[in-house]
Amino acid sequence: MHSCFEWDDSVAGNKYREIQAGKMIRLLVITRENDDKKEEKTNIRYFVSTGKKDNTYTPTRLIVRNQTAYEELLERAYAELRAFKTKYSSLKELDEILSLID
Repeated sequence: MHSCFEWDDSVAGNKYREIQAGKMIRLLVITRENDDKKEEKTNIRYFVSTGKKDNTYTPTRLIVRNQTAYEELLERAYAELRAFKTKYSSLKELDEILSLID
């Protein structure tokens, strides 16, 4: 497994900082207060992954305004649901929930 790791510290340091930045980006949310009293606040991710190989992110507000980008996001969401279903299909306790995913 030694060859699976980056051993050049200058390269590994840059890659680690990219990982840290990605984590920070994924944690940023916009908190909206709801009119519905049952749920006082809703968190919405500020950035959404573009799903491209370069690991770029786009503000959610721009994604929802662009039909093509929104459809791509929706397709990625469906793909993630299908992957979740495959991953946890052996857990019978989840059968009812998993049956809703097509």
